[in-house]
Amino acid sequence: SAEIFGAELATSRPYVLSGTKIAIFTWHGCKIDVVDDNGNDASFVYMSEETDANIAYVNTHAQLEAMRDEALNAISATEQQAASSGGGTTTTNMSSNNAPPKEPMDPTSIEGPRVLLCGPSDCGKSSLARTLLSYASKLGRTPLLIDIDSSQNMLSVPGTIAASPITSDCMTVKSASATSTSILGNTTPLVLWYGSTDITTNPDLYKAQLTKLGKAIDE
Repeated sequence: SAEIFGAELATSRPYVLSGTKIAIFTWHGCKIDVVDDNGNDASFVYMSEETDANIAYVNTHAQLEAMRDEALNAISATEQQAASSGGGTTTTNMSSNNAPPKEPMDPTSIEGPRVLLCGPSDCGKSSLARTLLSYASKLGRTPLLIDIDSSQNMLSVPGTIAASPITSDCMTVKSASATSTSILGNTTPLVLWYGSTDITTNPDLYKAQLTKLGKAIDE
């Protein structure tokens, strides 16, 4: 088997890829026939032995999964504690130093991991984001993608910032091999218009839109 940015390629199925540069990765080896529009073998394909990036991606995904599980377990424990203490006769338990018992945590205050990707242009931010989103969604997670890069937004047109929950329906081979970085398919992002691909054009407006987007996400 093989994958493109974490999206798995089905075996014995043809895919049409055009106008884009992609890397197809395999963990255990595979055979891929690449032909051009005339049915001839493509001469612009090469095989690389460099796998450090993909291993780092998977290790990062594993750490994020552990943090997600930890957050979910904490929420479950907090809800159970709140349920067991609600109603009926209330008994106050004092510790050995006579300190009052701790109040149960609010489940809404427990959050999963947040990942900030930043760096210069064409350094692999979008590739890493796609891969982590694909791996998470394949496990049934629904990560929230927030793209505040107005120069090349993954969810909308340039000049915008946007946010959208991502499911496995969004992270397909078709979306991963699109001619642009957009993954609009099967998403309904919240998009705010900034009006420029350069955040220094109007920093006050950019900060205002960031604040508005953040408040909308919190709500």
